[in-house]
Amino acid sequence: MDSLWNNPNPDPRIDDSDVFKFTDTPAPNDVPPLKCDCISTHRIPVLANIPPWPVTQCETDAEWTTWLSQATNPAFDVGSVDRAFSAIFVPRRPDRPGGNYKSSNHHRVLEYLPFSRASFNSIRTSMMLHYRAMTILLHRGVPVISRIPAQFQNIECQVYILRIQHGIANDHQELVVTHVPDAPPPAAAPRGRKTYAMLLGASDKDISGYKRILGFFDQDSVSSPFTIIKIFLERERDRRWVEIEAKITAFEKKFFSMDQDKTKTTALKTGIRGFNASSDPQGLVQLYLEISLLKNNLAAWTTQLEGFLKTITDDTPNNKTADFKYMQAFLSMLVCEYQSKINKCETMLQGASLAFQMETVNLSRMDTNIALRDGKQMKAVAVLTMIFLPGTFIATLLAVPQLESLKSAGPGTLPAWTWYLVLFVPLTIVVLGIYWAWIQFHKPTGLQDLGSNV
Repeated sequence: MDSLWNNPNPDPRIDDSDVFKFTDTPAPNDVPPLKCDCISTHRIPVLANIPPWPVTQCETDAEWTTWLSQATNPAFDVGSVDRAFSAIFVPRRPDRPGGNYKSSNHHRVLEYLPFSRASFNSIRTSMMLHYRAMTILLHRGVPVISRIPAQFQNIECQVYILRIQHGIANDHQELVVTHVPDAPPPAAAPRGRKTYAMLLGASDKDISGYKRILGFFDQDSVSSPFTIIKIFLERERDRRWVEIEAKITAFEKKFFSMDQDKTKTTALKTGIRGFNASSDPQGLVQLYLEISLLKNNLAAWTTQLEGFLKTITDDTPNNKTADFKYMQAFLSMLVCEYQSKINKCETMLQGASLAFQMETVNLSRMDTNIALRDGKQMKAVAVLTMIFLPGTFIATLLAVPQLESLKSAGPGTLPAWTWYLVLFVPLTIVVLGIYWAWIQFHKPTGLQDLGSNV
């Protein structure tokens, strides 16, 4: 297992630069130098156990070397009997166009590290970072919560990897935590527990929040891996809540305000019969799709939380300790909160879908009513045609020269107009009777009923 730390590239064809980008890469402009906030706590001297914990900013190789030295920072002495905690908050790389410089919403944006390759190797060794797990998640860019039992220099430890892809903006962050548990006497080599953490992709607001919250915990609490993991999960929950509530509120306002909006039918018809940015001026369909995406993201993250909870629950005998029991209770509560928020999104989406379906029915009934009215008009035209067409036909027929003798007035003959009436009236009655019989035989009763209810 040591190869996970000590031999990061077992395949000589693979280079670190294929995974991470450092300030001394062949294209150094891709990674601007940034100061990283570092927190380190230990019980030497005793006053160091009093929060808030001191924060050191590191940027140059010399600053990293000093901070990682066991001589100046006893927290990196894994074998000491004191409990310790160390964390590095790597700031999010600012956006800058041009070249292969990936934007901040790219799934591999976390591969840009604001320090040199030599400093990274020192950080990775001193903080026992799980190199392979980090690189796999950086390449995949998918939300995950993982707990990996491992060894480093014959020391049993637990590695926690938390990777998020947050919301519509794809706000990527990754937390890597290595925890060395207590080895109290009569162990052959007694030691206090150590927790080392690195947060990638943190914004200035995130870093300030972590430093403020960590200041509320004492040495024993902060040396537990679940402390910073809990902070990570809580901040992620709060970010998701803010985004979801904003989308739901915007959707509700636009949706319910359409009752007084003259564009109601047009907007809903747009959502039903096809969508593009220009045909959705109110953004209703776009909000619906965004809420659906957020709900799916919540469901995926909830699955990871449930798996993490199961992993902790099944870890015997550690699951009997106070830290594990507290984390189990927290994760159970968190899963319930996520399920409640998923249900809220689902209720909103189902209500909107029902409204769209009802509007679809109303539009269909309106179209049917228009069709029925057009049909009645066509029926009136047909009746008028059947009334006048026989007369026109008879008049044309009597104009034929061969029938002129019938119109000649003489003894025993009828007047010319009498022949017209004798032929026109019966023929018109017969034609109308045939039409009436056809209508009765092919009467569309269902369509008439629908039209009468519109």
